[in-house]
Amino acid sequence: MSLTDKQKRLLQTIVAEPAMADVKFGELQRLLTALGAKSIRGEGGQMAFALPGGVLLALSWPNSQESVRGYQLASLNQALRRAGFAEK
Repeated sequence: MSLTDKQKRLLQTIVAEPAMADVKFGELQRLLTALGAKSIRGEGGQMAFALPGGVLLALSWPNSQESVRGYQLASLNQALRRAGFAEK
């Protein structure tokens, strides 16, 4: 897993309690890919990510320039913690 400094800072911000970040979907997709997640495109704007450790994260994915919503950020926080990317 090779993360850029920007991705490392973004990961730390997302797994912080409470999770607060202004993240664009494109940035999130690049971070999840760098963490080893496999993307699974669904119908319409649905996207799922299979994270290491068997954790599945499903999101409504409008476009890469829109910001991630608060409830999606909370789901992302929980999924990254379950996948072992932050101490609980």
